[in-house]
Amino acid sequence: MKLITTTLLAALLCGSLYAQSFSAGLRSGIGKTLDVAKINEGTINNTWDKELFLRYETKGRFAFEAGATQYIFTRNNSDSYVNTIICFPADDYYYKYERVSQFNKYNVIDFGLSAQLDLTCKGMQQCPVLKNMRSFVGVYGSMGYAYTTTTYTDRSYADGMEVNRILEDKYPYNVTLGLNHTLKYTINKMYITSVVAYGIQPGSFSYMYWAGDPTPNSKLSLRLGAGYNF
Repeated sequence: MKLITTTLLAALLCGSLYAQSFSAGLRSGIGKTLDVAKINEGTINNTWDKELFLRYETKGRFAFEAGATQYIFTRNNSDSYVNTIICFPADDYYYKYERVSQFNKYNVIDFGLSAQLDLTCKGMQQCPVLKNMRSFVGVYGSMGYAYTTTTYTDRSYADGMEVNRILEDKYPYNVTLGLNHTLKYTINKMYITSVVAYGIQPGSFSYMYWAGDPTPNSKLSLRLGAGYNF
């Protein structure tokens, strides 16, 4: 978070002489997690993405954004853990269990930065309806923080009874790098904005081609919202 704040402030200071606008807003929309190595298998998870953003535009063609996007996705790792033998210490004895399933729920907040270039078609500026529309293409990077809940189901070899265990954890999530396209339609101090973004997690490259279930190592997000110019 400190890196995001520092970078945004540096952008503001470097462009202060040419500043056009500083704004903030909200966007919300749908997301889809995908496996780059198994893209033909389609969507792994559908997510509801909620974003809070700060936006800075220069008088030139550049824009910068800093934002936080929250979403939830799940993974069922049942197939990967069947027949695994687990030992738990209890009352000085070791009871053997068979792992039946493992269900993971990820509550993620991505803190991101984006640098964009205004590629608005000049012909649009001649149209009364589209003259307030601007189109930006950019690159972005984000660092996530995840709160996870993992539910294990294990079956006792001794009596066949199943035991559920829940483990909660918090940790930094994967770094994501990607491309985005932003549309902005200004109405006085307010503007309507949409974003289409696709990012890949470079840290997943080392295992993305392993055999097994698809891994959510990339994400497509489509968000719509509104902003306010200060």
